[in-house]
Amino acid sequence: MKHLIAISISATVIASLSSCKMVKQVFGSHDPVKRAFMKHNFADHLTDTGRRAKLHHNDELIIEIDSINKLVYDINVAGKSEGALMDTTNIFNSLLQKTTTSTTTSASTEATKEDSSLTFQEVLPLIDRTNLIWDVEMEKSLQKNAIVKGDKLEIEKFHTRFKNSQIQIQNNFRNIDLFKKKLSSFFEFGKIVPIIIGSECCSQNKIKDNIVLDFERRGADPSINSLVDIVKHIQIYPTAWVDSIETLKKNIIKTKNKMISISDDFIKKHQTNSLLIDEISSIEDDYFTTLNDQIESDIPKISKDSVSTAVSFLTGLLNQANNSKNFKFVGRYPATGNYLNVDIKAIPKSTFKTLLAADSTSYRIPVRYRFEWAIGPALNFGFGECNFDRSYNVDSARNGMGAVKPDTFFINRNTRQSQVSPSVGLMANFYWQTHCFINPGLSLGISTTPNDLSQLKAYLGACMLIGQLSKNDKNSTVYNRIIFSAGLSYNRVDRLKGSLIEGENPKSRMPFTGNNIATDQLTEKVGLIGFYFGFSYKIN
Repeated sequence: MKHLIAISISATVIASLSSCKMVKQVFGSHDPVKRAFMKHNFADHLTDTGRRAKLHHNDELIIEIDSINKLVYDINVAGKSEGALMDTTNIFNSLLQKTTTSTTTSASTEATKEDSSLTFQEVLPLIDRTNLIWDVEMEKSLQKNAIVKGDKLEIEKFHTRFKNSQIQIQNNFRNIDLFKKKLSSFFEFGKIVPIIIGSECCSQNKIKDNIVLDFERRGADPSINSLVDIVKHIQIYPTAWVDSIETLKKNIIKTKNKMISISDDFIKKHQTNSLLIDEISSIEDDYFTTLNDQIESDIPKISKDSVSTAVSFLTGLLNQANNSKNFKFVGRYPATGNYLNVDIKAIPKSTFKTLLAADSTSYRIPVRYRFEWAIGPALNFGFGECNFDRSYNVDSARNGMGAVKPDTFFINRNTRQSQVSPSVGLMANFYWQTHCFINPGLSLGISTTPNDLSQLKAYLGACMLIGQLSKNDKNSTVYNRIIFSAGLSYNRVDRLKGSLIEGENPKSRMPFTGNNIATDQLTEKVGLIGFYFGFSYKIN
């Protein structure tokens, strides 16, 4: 037989029938420990509160808490602790810092502002809509220097190639900024997930909904509506974004090297025009210095391995939040002893002590039908002839005229004054503990009479153990101290020898000289079954 305890949010008694089982509430409102019910196979074992419901000996008590966040709580029931493992390291902090502390050029910053409405997943090509500083300076240089027409065409050709390379580089930087935003949003999401999990004590569905809602607020694909969808998403994209940033960085460096080569060829070709060459060289030096600084500051140094570690951590965390086993506690405990004391504690893990409070409750459940025995002194009372000795006297037999008959004698039974035979002894009582005020059992015992210690009596009967635990003494196990018993008694008592009868006997049965004969010559010990009633006191 199994019994189930779970935890509830209301003190109202709830009764329902399901598979012939009565369900009733056990105890009242507790924040982290909700929906508590005690299920028993027999409805009449339950009271309004359920606290006095009784288990059967050797039953298995099942403690079930079906709405508890084991990711943030350690559940301790009857000395056994259980909780889910949850890594709460700050793995996302350093990664988030790498995507948020770098500075961008004014053009890149402007593009970021213009594209702030881009979604979490989109990658849009950017078109240069600003005049590059280099272009303006080049025009000034062309006007400043008296250049022949043919040289001017060469310079314009060089300017166009250089400008296209600049646009390509700036577009790459803008795409890098987009991937940085995506990674930053992913790291922020990873950082907030443990907080979402830790802020809710009980409801798995609420945790899942809040995680999905936070993901959607970051511009997620509308088709993502479950933790499984999020896991599939983050297993693909964050590492792909790192690969994209690395590819864009290589493209920038490749384009920069190409620009340097173009510039070197142009300067070599027009090396006789020193003023122009000096002007262009100065502008190029400033540009490439700025470009190198931008590569150093605006491209995050994030390894794919570190992002994979973050993805693995977050994937594991989301899978734990999606696992119903982490929101249900089941403990099995054998019902032994007179009571099963169950203390249920929900203790927040150290990381979440500022978010959630500890809570606890207790059960003290009597265990029924546990075989027990009680031993103690007894005072028993025997009733009926079978519990008493008989004594006799002998006289001469006489005829109707009063003359003595020579060949016979007469045996008379002495009158007994007492109707009750008291005795003191030791009784052993065997019973199954029912925790009721009257507990039935079986009694065995021996005793002796106060006036003849050698006269032993044996008892076999039924008993009633009277008494129950005081309601104000929850720790006491003082039960059934007073015991009443009744049944059969076995007695060794004096009875007339088998060769003799009460009344007239021939002298051939026993020599008779006319004097009275001692009782022990007339009687012998015989075993007889009688009845007794008594009471004893349990001392064990």
